Amino acid sequence: MKKLLILTLMILLSSIVQAEEPERIKWERTPIAITLPIDKERMIIFPSDVRVNVPSLIRHQLRTISNEGVVYWKADAPFERQRVKVQIIDTGKIIMIDLAASEKRTKVTSVEILVSSKKKLARGESKTENQPSLDYVQLMRFAAQSLYAPERLITTPQGVIRTQLETDNDVDTLIRGQLITASPIVSWQSNGIYVTAVKLQNLTSNKIILDPRDIRGRWEAATFQHVTLGGKGTSRDTTSLYLISKRPYEESM
Repeated sequence: MKKLLILTLMILLSSIVQAEEPERIKWERTPIAITLPIDKERMIIFPSDVRVNVPSLIRHQLRTISNEGVVYWKADAPFERQRVKVQIIDTGKIIMIDLAASEKRTKVTSVEILVSSKKKLARGESKTENQPSLDYVQLMRFAAQSLYAPERLITTPQGVIRTQLETDNDVDTLIRGQLITASPIVSWQSNGIYVTAVKLQNLTSNKIILDPRDIRGRWEAATFQHVTLGGKGTSRDTTSLYLISKRPYEESM
């Protein structure tokens, strides 16, 4: 009976520990420092669903699970502070986390990130439930202008948000049957539709005629800045490709 009572008390104490209030930190554009214990999972709570960009330097030391606005991090070994970008999907806002792992850290208290809502409307302004929706042509035209037009002439349409993109993710298999390097440059989204600008560079000495039917991936629409690539080393060996997708670029490849 005594053993049973001790066991019951231990379970109750464990429940109290698990129910500990999270540490609340307000995002104010200053990177948030978070230290993880070793071999213990720590929970980071965001206002809504997020996309996490963990630097390649620590990916093999860190387990990352993101689910419904909660990120579960578990470090297998200590590492120095690294900058992690966490993007709130529905607003496009990026939160900077300075993440480290240390054997000196033992507590696994969860952290809740508080993000202020949009600024209050000025007198006379009206709130609209939905942002205006751009069609595929308008999105690709905006992407092309952002790359080639003078900066003073570029205006970001309402509802278009720049999104996180791995710009070092070069591939040479995006265009089927051709030796062309594809390098993502920049990506935006509007009402859940993504447009991504990709630089294409010919790796051969031959002229290449580009055909959108040769593009690998799950794309809703695609267009080239130029339909012909000159041989490598010429002034025309590079052009841009604009891709429309319902998922981020990396997930549509």
